Amino acid sequence: MASADVGVETRSPVNRTLNRIAKCMGNGVCGRMIMLRVSKREERSRTIVIVDGRLSKDYVEVVETFCNEVISTGTIVQLFLRHVSTVDDAGRALLSRLAAKGVRLRASGVYISHLVRELSLTTVRPQSCPSRARCDTGTCEREAEDYPADD
Repeated sequence: MASADVGVETRSPVNRTLNRIAKCMGNGVCGRMIMLRVSKREERSRTIVIVDGRLSKDYVEVVETFCNEVISTGTIVQLFLRHVSTVDDAGRALLSRLAAKGVRLRASGVYISHLVRELSLTTVRPQSCPSRARCDTGTCEREAEDYPADD
């Protein structure tokens, strides 16, 4: 499983973005705990991007960059909000953009699952989206047990 924690030093574009966000830029970010983890699990037929933490404006760029890199590989992409405690307006906008690109959205927890379901219902999916015809809720047709448990 690949993982991108904020502040990890590697040469990938995602981690460069993560490092840029983690640096103190005089805006009060220094000293605060970083509250995001993005990882992925590659399977034969899909790639699952797993998000833990807060999906807020401070971290939207990180998640979007990570997801766009996975989308560019051409595999089916599913975004699983596993332990997400907060989704602000910027996070909602990101989820809508990703759903519009054909990314399947899933979540654990009552509130975040409800939010994902709402966003999926209001997002127009592309005609090429594999889950479009098979899903009446707008979210992925697979059940939660298909998604990674706590690592």
